[in-house]
Amino acid sequence: ASGLSDNLDAWFPLVADVLLRPAFPADELAKMKSRLQVQLRQQRASPAFLAQEQFPRPVFGAHPASVVSSNETALAALGPDHLRAWHRERYVPQRAILGISGDVRAAEILPKLNRWLAGWAPAGGPETWPARPEPLARKRLVVVDRPLSVQARMLLGGLSIDRKDPDYVPLVVMNRILGGGSSARLFLNLREEKGYTYGVYSQLTALKYAGPWRAYADVRTDVVGGALTEFIREFTRMREEPVPAAELEESQRSLVAAFALSLERPDQLLGYALQRKIYGLPADYWDDYPAKVMAITATDVMRVAKRYIDLD
Repeated sequence: ASGLSDNLDAWFPLVADVLLRPAFPADELAKMKSRLQVQLRQQRASPAFLAQEQFPRPVFGAHPASVVSSNETALAALGPDHLRAWHRERYVPQRAILGISGDVRAAEILPKLNRWLAGWAPAGGPETWPARPEPLARKRLVVVDRPLSVQARMLLGGLSIDRKDPDYVPLVVMNRILGGGSSARLFLNLREEKGYTYGVYSQLTALKYAGPWRAYADVRTDVVGGALTEFIREFTRMREEPVPAAELEESQRSLVAAFALSLERPDQLLGYALQRKIYGLPADYWDDYPAKVMAITATDVMRVAKRYIDLD
């Protein structure tokens, strides 16, 4: 939630009431389920969604991250009692982080929070995590047949790293060079040179568990083969050829500039603070982040490309 600092006393108690005492009225749930049922049917008409749904299944296996969407059967079975049970078991203070960014002082806000959140007692058992996902042992190809489709969503990638891995910053730099924007290699090749797509990108997701690195594009159906060739060409070049100094520096400066701009937004500042807490990063992590980005070498980039863009 967000609101004005000078009337925090008026709106924060309402937020606390929603957090601690949700009602889950049956009529409201029925309306939401009706809207969600329509959304589920609509998303299944999208090639991008169908690819996004299939990609995590072989990547994550039995891990819960393999599931990216509900289905109509599960949604129809959901009732207010399910939501109340989920809230009772999961929305508990011992697993919660409260982050506040704004014109507030800890000495003034803490007594109010203790009053507004009084009675929020620990509940539920110890927090458990599923087994860590393991990288694929062999190459996999998943095809979703969608007759008469004029375009196809291509999604290539695999399991990479968790957020605390020391390879995180080198991978961020590598990803920026390869597919992290409209000046990256994949974009310049598949869009600007070949005209296969309106946009092509790559993305790194690093969480408490290893997340995926992936590259993706929507291309005309008749150029899927050519696009795949160019994806592999750029992956191979990233793995086997040192990045030229000028290209590396341009990507590093782009990352640092974007980070500096983000510091002007209170919500982003709060996000950085929460990341430090969630992932157990050092207190000076964000102070040192620009210097760490600029310290990455072409050797670092090629090393992580060889390790995580594994064509096998």
